[in-house]
Amino acid sequence: MFIKKINAKIREIVDSPKTFFVIFLLILISIAVPLVRNINNRHRINQEIKNLEAEVKLTENKNGDLNKLIAYLESDQYLEGQARMNMGLKKDGEEVVVVKGLENRIVKTDVSTESDSPFSVPGLDVNRVGGTDSNPKKWLKYFIK
Repeated sequence: MFIKKINAKIREIVDSPKTFFVIFLLILISIAVPLVRNINNRHRINQEIKNLEAEVKLTENKNGDLNKLIAYLESDQYLEGQARMNMGLKKDGEEVVVVKGLENRIVKTDVSTESDSPFSVPGLDVNRVGGTDSNPKKWLKYFIK
């Protein structure tokens, strides 16, 4: 008899709408939590993929610019310009004019002047003309002359 009362009570609890709602809610939560984690992970991974793709594009652009720089540095135009600036060479039929008093002045060549460009390599677009005297020697020359 006691067992029949316990079975009846259990059946009453199981058959009640409140119990059904609690069980349904527990099942829903047990499904929703991993689903939300999966969605968050997928979003994070997609964001990382977008960042890496942007980095790849940037690296490809820099690579293209560096290839252009290499092509320019290997060109006859660059070699000719360096021979003229550093070795004082000239083409046949040209006359060389030497201007005195230009020590330590900056002379710009015909290389691109964009600061973001890989062509703005230090020493490539700006050459120093004249000696490399120290500052005290420059002051001494200034006051003696």
